[in-house]
Amino acid sequence: SSLRRPPKTAPFPRVGANETLTTDVRIVAATHKNLTEEVAAGRFREDLYYRLNVVEIKIPALRDRLEDIPLLADYFLQRITRKNGMASIRISAEAVTALQTHHWPGNVRELENTNRTCLRLGIFQHFAAC
Repeated sequence: SSLRRPPKTAPFPRVGANETLTTDVRIVAATHKNLTEEVAAGRFREDLYYRLNVVEIKIPALRDRLEDIPLLADYFLQRITRKNGMASIRISAEAVTALQTHHWPGNVRELENTNRTCLRLGIFQHFAAC
């Protein structure tokens, strides 16, 4: 997809009508690429970069913040069990240790999928029921 013009908060004519509309658009975007390098290499439009890069929030990879794994794993586990009408389960200390030794190339999404897979496969020996 493409943006013909960067989004603005300004009145614009509605297609096929005489009235004008006003929008207030916020775009939240994420990437694993270094966009400064991409702009310098000509692979990302500089004007779009500066239009989108109003507030930059850098979140380290999951492998660089192992202390977040217990909270995230428990959150995903509770969400998955609640959504599927299952009994509440808490993750054991042994499971947390095992999760913290993984490299997590897929980051948080991989952690969520790992929890889902363990539940589907019935791998409960690493989890303790509440």
